[in-house]
Parts: sequence; structure tokens; C-alpha cells
Amino acid sequence: MRSGLRAMTFAMCEGPSGSGLRRRPVEMALREERLLVTTDKGFARHREETHRGILSLRLRQPNREKIHERVMRAMGRFGPDECPGTLVVVRDRVQSVWRRR
Repeated sequence: MRSGLRAMTFAMCEGPSGSGLRRRPVEMALREERLLVTTDKGFARHREETHRGILSLRLRQPNREKIHERVMRAMGRFGPDECPGTLVVVRDRVQSVWRRR
């Protein structure tokens, strides 16, 4: 992991779409200047908003080892200056990167 990159993890935020429950972690991560790491694919809809980076894990059979390995690999690819506005979706075999314009 490159220096200066801090992560904040949220597994899931329950609640109806638009309820604001998913906003809180995004706002907290932004305020604390942290990368948001989550398994909740609903966070991808925040990609157009201002954020410090979102790493979304979508593994078929996740376990601690797989999650840790994929997170460390993805975080190692990006420096702190590259993360803001970047959404990285990590699947079993591929990794997609989307950057806000």
C-alpha cells in the first residue's frame, strides 16, 4: 500500500434506496479523507459525487484471505493522489476502474 492512503470499511448499509443510510459512510469517509471499502454494490451510485475513493468488492465466495488480498492489491495500484473521484470494482478475475470527470 502506498503511504498516505487510509481506508474505511463498510460491509453493508441497510435501508430503502434514497433513505440516506448510504450517504453517511460516504460523507464520513470524505470528511476523514479515507478510501471507502465496501461489499455493498449500492455505493457505486455515488461515483458522480465528491469522494476520496470507493473500492467495491464483488467476490463470488468471499473469505478473509480473498478480501484482504484483493483490497491490498487494488490499494497498491493507486497512490493517494489518484484515489479521489475513483471507483474501483473488484471481481474474482477482473478489476474495473471508473474516474469522475
